[in-house]
Amino acid sequence: FFDLALGYQHAASTGDRERCTRYTATFVAQTNDWIAKNPFLIGVNWLNPMEVAIRNINLIWAFHFFKHEASIPMAFWQQFVCVLHDHALYLSSTWEVSDKANNHYLADLVGYLYLESFFVTIKKSYRTRSSFVKLLFDAFDKQLLADGTSYEGSTHYHKLVTELLLHAVLLCKHTNMPYPSKAETMLTNMLTFLWNCTDNAGNLVQIGDNDGGKIVVGVGLRMTQANFKNSITTYKNFGLTIIKQNPWFITFRHPTFSSHQPTGHFHHDLLSITLQICGQPLFVDPGTYVYTAQPQQRNYFRSFAAHNTFFLEPHTPLPSNLFAIQRTIDQHHASVTTTSATITLHDYHHHFSSYGLIAHRMLEFDLHNATVTVTDWWERAERSRDISDFKTVWSWHTAPTITLEQQLNKTWIFSTPQKEMAYAQTSLDYKPIRDLFSPHYGQIAPSTTLIASSLTECDTPQRFTLKCSEKSN
Repeated sequence: FFDLALGYQHAASTGDRERCTRYTATFVAQTNDWIAKNPFLIGVNWLNPMEVAIRNINLIWAFHFFKHEASIPMAFWQQFVCVLHDHALYLSSTWEVSDKANNHYLADLVGYLYLESFFVTIKKSYRTRSSFVKLLFDAFDKQLLADGTSYEGSTHYHKLVTELLLHAVLLCKHTNMPYPSKAETMLTNMLTFLWNCTDNAGNLVQIGDNDGGKIVVGVGLRMTQANFKNSITTYKNFGLTIIKQNPWFITFRHPTFSSHQPTGHFHHDLLSITLQICGQPLFVDPGTYVYTAQPQQRNYFRSFAAHNTFFLEPHTPLPSNLFAIQRTIDQHHASVTTTSATITLHDYHHHFSSYGLIAHRMLEFDLHNATVTVTDWWERAERSRDISDFKTVWSWHTAPTITLEQQLNKTWIFSTPQKEMAYAQTSLDYKPIRDLFSPHYGQIAPSTTLIASSLTECDTPQRFTLKCSEKSN
């Protein structure tokens, strides 16, 4: 409806009545059809409060675009407003609250704020907007970590929550409704995180679930990198270090996690790395693909095996709950060391502590030689089990556009159809396997993953060294 309304607005501004009539007729026909086929509280479209909230936001936007169109009969608008009133009644009784609230609850609240603003002249029908605005921004505050990031552990869900906050702030400004001053700081911090997580080609790195959710299609955040500045930024609460060193873009996932965070959109991506050169993704997070439609694929895409990390095999079984995942409570203990010539990251996690193992990973970035070296090792904990029958597996997932060529046993060349990007030298014998990459929810593309394994040994480091090819520039 937003795109349709933009077309209508353009046609009206140019005096093109034929286009105005077509856009208006389409809007009225689709609205009438939806109302007729979705009676209040009946059917799948009245099942999910978040969907109801997002729908009523889009309907209100459409109303304000088309409300002055003389060809729309008053009976249509009377029915339209009644449907919005149904949305308000529905949301006021179906808040998606839980002990660990998530983005659904925020969408419910923002959708209801739109309705309260729409029905502002009905004094006694709804709670006062001022108290509701406080409730809404307090809910945002509870779902944001101290570093201004969403506590659901996903960059794309952070983007969705940022869009929701943006809508709330703009709506308050538009209706002259006072809102907490902290909201501006929250929004600035959230936008800064998105900017830092965006490469010089404008791509937001995938961390955690990505279902591509939008509030209003056509209104959103477009992150551009016109000025790609070298930087190293660590988000201690979210658990992510971002290295921007032109032409490199690298992320390092820390195991930071607190008990108050929901796990529904987290992945087993502890110590995982993504890497891009000259805006070309090389090592990627494979995304989400689907949730409930294919449980086996859902579990794979959020598993250790689907990320650029290493793990114990066989390891703990995948969860039966598609919206929960096992996480070990872990404080931030990463070290970041920088000199004029190098950047060094080191972190570790206790996910396999029941096997008596602590996983360590160190990333060393040699700025002068354009080389990244990743070193992995196991540390034996005090109480350790017999792990002689267990294997350690390493995986490096490449973007679908990357082709791999092996030179000798432990040297690999990474190329695009246009040019050679980088080459890697390893201490392990890696093998390529066919894999899948999900650029957007519900979409998959064939890709290639490098896999290596060895019997698990403690204190024996394994290295993966990647050097930028001169041809990549």
